[in-house]
Amino acid sequence: MVMLEKDNFKIIFIIISIIICFYFLNEKCFTLNKTQLSKNEMINTYIKENHAPNFALLKVANDTITSWLKNDLVASQMLLLDKWKIETPILINANNDKLYCVILKQSTSFLNSNSDWMFDLVGAKINGKWYFFFGSSTVIDRASYQDSIYNPMTFDELSYLARENLSRSFYQDEKGNVKVLESFFDFMDDPNGWGLPAGSTRKDIDSVIVARNKKMRQYKIDPAEIEQIKAEMAKSVRPKEPIPDLKWYEKIFPKEKKLFETDEWKEYVKSKNQIDHSSDFDFE
Repeated sequence: MVMLEKDNFKIIFIIISIIICFYFLNEKCFTLNKTQLSKNEMINTYIKENHAPNFALLKVANDTITSWLKNDLVASQMLLLDKWKIETPILINANNDKLYCVILKQSTSFLNSNSDWMFDLVGAKINGKWYFFFGSSTVIDRASYQDSIYNPMTFDELSYLARENLSRSFYQDEKGNVKVLESFFDFMDDPNGWGLPAGSTRKDIDSVIVARNKKMRQYKIDPAEIEQIKAEMAKSVRPKEPIPDLKWYEKIFPKEKKLFETDEWKEYVKSKNQIDHSSDFDFE
């Protein structure tokens, strides 16, 4: 009987120890979660803390793209006659001589368009002057995110998708400050990406950027081609939205709503302006 009581005491002691350990572990995790910013909070904090440089660089980038379009440069052809906007934040490296941002494009010129776009815009500051060039592009299939195929996605929606990708470029330092990962800009220092041999210097890369930028300005869209595009736009007709061909079981058990059709998304948009500082950077 005495032995049995000792065993019971040991079991109770072990259980209490586990509960106490779990409690303190849970408290520690809770504390970490409170201090660790969410992806959206992190981006908004970065925008708020870097408002002045972001606004200045956004204006430079915006004026540059507007100038390219005004001068009918081939480099800006993909933005011709459509609605576009440079997304914030603009990522800046520690030396303030490299930047990265995303251009959002609503495909509104052709009424039968079923996708929208995002374009990488990269900048390098060389001898006090910014040189911009386009990187990769991403086509956004509307059907993947909303019920309507022929309604352009809103800039709020495109912004959300862009920020989902950008969020991986930030981190919080030991003091809780939001910073951009310097390694994010490594691609700009890769000689191979500029068609240069291994071992090329930063000066060699800068020379290529300046030369390409100068050459890029020599290529303009043929005015006749622009008129042809406008004529094709005028002929475009918006098709009817396709009627979903649902299986019998899908009528009983509906599919999960697409992201931008959910109530959660609608609530997010309502509250967005209360915490989002991106509207401070809008240009007419």
